[in-house]
Amino acid sequence: MSDPASNFFQTLVAQASEATQVLVGNTTFLENVFTDYQPVVATPGETLNVLVPNSVSASVTDIGTGPFVLNNIGTSTTPMVFNNHPAFSYNIADFSQFNSPEMLRELFVDPGIKGIAEYVNSKVAALFTPANFNAAPPVVSAASGVLQVSDATSARTILSTAKVPVRDFPNMFLTTSPAVYGGMINNTNWTANSQVGFQLAGQIRQQALLGQQLGAVTSEDQAMPYQASVNLAGGTVTFTNGSPNITNTNSLFASLVPGQWIQLSTDVTNTLYQIKTITSNDAAVLATDYTGVTGTATAQITSYTSALYHRYAVALGLRLLPPPDPQVTKSAIVFYKKLPIFITLAYIAQNRGYMLAFDTAYATQVVRPNMGQIILS
Repeated sequence: MSDPASNFFQTLVAQASEATQVLVGNTTFLENVFTDYQPVVATPGETLNVLVPNSVSASVTDIGTGPFVLNNIGTSTTPMVFNNHPAFSYNIADFSQFNSPEMLRELFVDPGIKGIAEYVNSKVAALFTPANFNAAPPVVSAASGVLQVSDATSARTILSTAKVPVRDFPNMFLTTSPAVYGGMINNTNWTANSQVGFQLAGQIRQQALLGQQLGAVTSEDQAMPYQASVNLAGGTVTFTNGSPNITNTNSLFASLVPGQWIQLSTDVTNTLYQIKTITSNDAAVLATDYTGVTGTATAQITSYTSALYHRYAVALGLRLLPPPDPQVTKSAIVFYKKLPIFITLAYIAQNRGYMLAFDTAYATQVVRPNMGQIILS
C-alpha cells in the first residue's frame, strides 16, 4: 500500500529543482559577495573559519629583465558565527487535497524557496551601511534619490586610492535600490549612445539592464537599504526660517548620517533638505537654509543607499545543518544558487498533521570594510 506522505514528499522534491529557477526576486547579494560553501555539517552557534581569498593585484611587479619574484599568496581566515537559521513551515492535515505536481509546486515549493532565498539576501543587503563600511565617509549625492555618474566616479576614486582592485571586472559591483536604478535607466548620462554605443543603448531600453559601468557590474536589488519618507518617531524637530540649524527632542538624530534628506511634516512646500552635519543626537546642520515657515513638528527622512564594492568586501558562510533522524523524518536538500535549502516532512502529534518545513543556516559579515564604498542619495 502506498504511503501518502512519501508520495507527497517525493513529488514535492521533484518539483524543487525547477522551482529554484523562477519566482524569486532580485537576490543580487547571493551572487555578488564572497560565498564560502562547504558540504560539511555545522551546528547553529558554531564558529566557522571562513577563508576569504586575498587579491593578487598588489603583488604584481614589473620584473623587467630580472628573475621572477615569488609571492606567498594565501587566504585570510575570518571567524564567523553560524548563528542565522531562517525557517518557514506549514501544517498539513490531509494530503488528498493536493493532487498534482503543479499544485504542490505553486502552494509549497515556490513560496518556501522564494521566502528563504529572499530572506537571506535581505540580511546580506542590510550589511551595506555607513557604519559597516567606515573606511571612508559615504559619498553624498547632490540630489535626493538620484545616483549621478559623478557619485559613482567619486566612490571608485576612493576605492582605487585605497588600492582596491577596481579593475577586477568580474568581481566589482555597483548595486542600487530599484527606485534609484529606475532613475539611472532614464538618465542619459548613464545610457547615452555616445558613452555606451548604439547597440548597448538599445539593449538598455529593451531589457532595462544597464551595461558594465566604471568597471563594475551594475544591478538593482529590492533589499538595498533605503528610507523613503519615514517618520522620525518619538519626538519633534524644529526648523527655523532662514537658518540651516535644526534641533529635536528625544535624541532623534542618533541613527542618522550626513547625506540623508529630511522634511518637516508641516512644510506646505514639501521641500527636502539634505543634512550636512550632525553635531549631536539633538542637533544637525542642513546643507542649505530652511526657506519654509518656522515650525516644530514630526519630520520625515528620505535616503537611498547604493554601494560600489568588491566581492571580497562581504563574506557569506554556508554549511549543512545536522541531518534529522531518517526513521521519523523525510528530508532533502535543494540549492538556490549556492544556498542549501532543507525541505523536511515530519509528523507532529500535537498538531495532528505533518509539518512541512523549509530552512537554511548561514553566517555573514563585512570582512573588508575598505573594499566597499557607500553612496547616499
